[in-house]
Amino acid sequence: MENHQTFGRYPTLAEMRAYYNREDVVGFIFDECHLRNVLPAFRGKYYDFRGNLRKEDSTSQLPPATTRELKQSINDFIDHIIIPVQGDNGTVALDSPLRKGNYLSFHTPKLMTQNGKTAGFDLVFEADLPGWRRSFEQLSGIIELLDDFDVCYRIKYSGVRSLHLMIPFEAFPEEFEGKSIVPQHDRIFAKVKAYFGKHCGMKRVDSPKFLRLAYSLNEDNGLVSLPLVSGELRAFRPWQTHIHNVTVDKMWHSDVPTLAVQNTQRFLRAVFNDVPPAKPVQFGLNILPVTFTTVTTSSHEKSWVDGLKSETVAERVQAAWQLMTSTQPVPLEVLQIAMTDRRADVRWYATEALQKCLTSEALKLAKDMQLDTDQFVRISANDAIAIAGETRLDDVWEVVLNHTKLIQKEALADTMYLVEKCLGSDTTQLAQSFVEFGGGQRVAQALRNATDHDLEMGRVRGYLRIIGQLRRQYGLTDELLFGQAIGEFAPKSDPTRDGQQLAAD
Repeated sequence: MENHQTFGRYPTLAEMRAYYNREDVVGFIFDECHLRNVLPAFRGKYYDFRGNLRKEDSTSQLPPATTRELKQSINDFIDHIIIPVQGDNGTVALDSPLRKGNYLSFHTPKLMTQNGKTAGFDLVFEADLPGWRRSFEQLSGIIELLDDFDVCYRIKYSGVRSLHLMIPFEAFPEEFEGKSIVPQHDRIFAKVKAYFGKHCGMKRVDSPKFLRLAYSLNEDNGLVSLPLVSGELRAFRPWQTHIHNVTVDKMWHSDVPTLAVQNTQRFLRAVFNDVPPAKPVQFGLNILPVTFTTVTTSSHEKSWVDGLKSETVAERVQAAWQLMTSTQPVPLEVLQIAMTDRRADVRWYATEALQKCLTSEALKLAKDMQLDTDQFVRISANDAIAIAGETRLDDVWEVVLNHTKLIQKEALADTMYLVEKCLGSDTTQLAQSFVEFGGGQRVAQALRNATDHDLEMGRVRGYLRIIGQLRRQYGLTDELLFGQAIGEFAPKSDPTRDGQQLAAD
């Protein structure tokens, strides 16, 4: 295998440059620069297109005059800002993956300002919960409601966990309730958020000051912040957002429909008058398998194995990508090779490939991956179990709750979500099955084992926060669930506070 492409996270410097020099990508960013104040972002700081650091409240910059000027600015930014901190002595190999946080990203502020005053706003909602599937589901009812109102909105995947939803400023009326819409952001956001919480099953969202631009790379892993439409959510997978798999084919701030303002006005009236939706909103996302179109034959098996055993990471990832996207089921012994790879993307693609052949042996492999350290691998394993229609909940709980060590705290949240899917969103049965399997006592024992070995208490506090979030999310108020773990270990993690209060934070 030569001229390897990065089929996953952490593309190389050369690949990042090539992506941002693609005509469709640079054309999209250029158009956005003339609709919003687009800011290059790097390591949590914002710049102008000349590479100068900017303040949050600084006035808008002049957009690049041509796509050629924009492309030159991007290349200069990579050469003079990214490369010096990525490599030693200001040099870096073009085929080197960038470090976490070192990818060039583009952001736009949700508030548009002029002379220090708000001149407009995009209404932004971000769901950022443990596990990208839970984040998607958090906004699913909202999306159904907005579709019913024909509101113009955009959604996109952040590149890690979050799902972002944005109603563009152009879709708002100039006035609402006899006043200019411009200074009403906080009021409108609060009312809409409350309405979504009451009627759409939404429990937790944020509204960040800046929103990563569509088709921008995520600064942490180099995946594309990909726009979606509502019909794509159920079959979406994060691996679809690697840079070689993305086509720029959706709008973001532009192309607002003719009736958008009228529809937003109608929606806002319903919100402020607390008019219930015309029909009950069905929130939740059933998990759909993905249909692949890559044509392969059994003759590829040897090349897959050779690739998976390569010393070169790029070869192993590419082989795993090929076996995942094959239309044919892959022999389990080949997947087992990939599932033990130290590279998370190799394990991820192999676990995704299980969905093409959900035999009892494949499900055993999926359950082996439920405790993987990588969230994408864990969720892919859970997807396979959910798609197979697994109903033996003892087997599902056994993997996570029979573990004697303090596992990844997100793995517990992922398993709760999986059990919810297996039960058809019945949280009462979820609580019952958890209690019957002795979940509270088992979590407490894991915490006890952790503290017995002098584990850093910060990790225990993080675990308790996840427990508190799960209790609120699923309405699990029964003390039999997590009471023992919370009561025993919250005071240890913070002796100045009551255990129940700490877990509720």
